[in-house]
Amino acid sequence: MNWYKLAQSQSQSLSQSQSQPLVDDYSSALVKTEKLVKELGLDEILSEFAIKRDYQSAIDYVVCSLYPQYESGCRAYYNGTGKKLNEILDKNEIKKLDDICGKDVLFFYYKLNKVEKKNELV
Repeated sequence: MNWYKLAQSQSQSLSQSQSQPLVDDYSSALVKTEKLVKELGLDEILSEFAIKRDYQSAIDYVVCSLYPQYESGCRAYYNGTGKKLNEILDKNEIKKLDDICGKDVLFFYYKLNKVEKKNELV
């Protein structure tokens, strides 16, 4: 089972319990990762981090935090002197980055939940 299907099965009840329906259009080239972030309920907290660090989206924040080699290109895009990620990387590279980034988001989600559960026991 790949990470995305695992996350879908793990987050199905979470998605059903959210008061607002998920939006089906995504602004990022990393569609699976963006959808996963929304389904896991991480979009608000990651958006807060993104705003504090002057990113325009939670996904930009995640990518640049996990993979610093994309930081300068992201900032150049924001300044109007760079290109979008999907204009720089080909479809296969986008897919690989989406898969890796999704796995890292899922790891973060499980670590976050493990810490929260551990704190509840104390």
